[in-house]
Amino acid sequence: MAVYEICETDPGRRGEAYGFAARDLIRLFLDDGLAQVNRLRRVPLAQEEVMGISRQFLAVLHDHLPGLGQEVLGLARGADITPEQAMLLQIRRELTGWGEDCTTLAFIDPEEGGTIAQTIDLSGDLRDYLCALRYRGATEHAGDILMWAYTGLLGYAGINSHGLAVGINMVIGGVWRVGVPPYLLVRQLLGKTSIEACLEEIVRIPRASSRSLTLAQGGRLLIVEMTVLGHRVLEGSVLTHCNHFLHPDFTGEEQVSSQSTTYLRTQVLDSALSHDPRLDIARARILLADHTNSPASICAHGREFKQGKTVSALVMSPAKGDLQICFGKPCSAPFERFSL
Repeated sequence: MAVYEICETDPGRRGEAYGFAARDLIRLFLDDGLAQVNRLRRVPLAQEEVMGISRQFLAVLHDHLPGLGQEVLGLARGADITPEQAMLLQIRRELTGWGEDCTTLAFIDPEEGGTIAQTIDLSGDLRDYLCALRYRGATEHAGDILMWAYTGLLGYAGINSHGLAVGINMVIGGVWRVGVPPYLLVRQLLGKTSIEACLEEIVRIPRASSRSLTLAQGGRLLIVEMTVLGHRVLEGSVLTHCNHFLHPDFTGEEQVSSQSTTYLRTQVLDSALSHDPRLDIARARILLADHTNSPASICAHGREFKQGKTVSALVMSPAKGDLQICFGKPCSAPFERFSL
């Protein structure tokens, strides 16, 4: 899988360097049903319509996160694509909508400190596009960011050199809109130096869609559940999340089907932790590979193109500056260690 090292500190040049390095894969991805968007949607979109939607999202990004707006424009220049195509890569989930998604655990590892472990479950076929990204000098105080993503996407989940980690899960609630896509919200948060600064950004930035974020820094762990209009915080020493709302203020907005695998996966985690509440990285990796209730399991195999399936897994240890990535299913593929 590709590993991109981006050393430019100017946002436009940073995006251009990434676009140039990943040019062939980005163009291949876009040629595959508009980055597989039309292969995943029930009703395909005309290219002109998609480009118009992308322009609306790009305008909001320029208004609220101008640095990332410049990075998207740089990505377009480097990959020799249009700005609308570059923005399309950032808003795929807003165009394709719900699919069975990730399972996340946050805990204090005895040796590594605050840790986030999660599967990455996505619909489509992204095997050829998985990557690791290291951005040098990309935080407020010229720190570094180390992330998992797929080709052309500027944000997903990762750590920074200020000891902060951010993970992400899909939740469905409220009405989605043109706004900042949560993947780029995560990227913005990874440019910050503290959880408190992240919470301020979550309040400030108009979101396009609902999500749940998991944050870790030092000994502090929290989950931020978000609709486009509000957010709620859950904090504790051990936290788990799948794809339904946990905070009571949001359960009335739940739009996930009662038949979703999110409830089965949550039951597996709750049962495992009720028998033995201790968590460390080794046990977390075992839980990420669990096949209970297969195919509706934490490590999800063999689903159709349009269904979510486990494509990767992460263990983020921000205090140590370590990101372990499994490029594949965690039951069979090895974890590779990347370091800041």
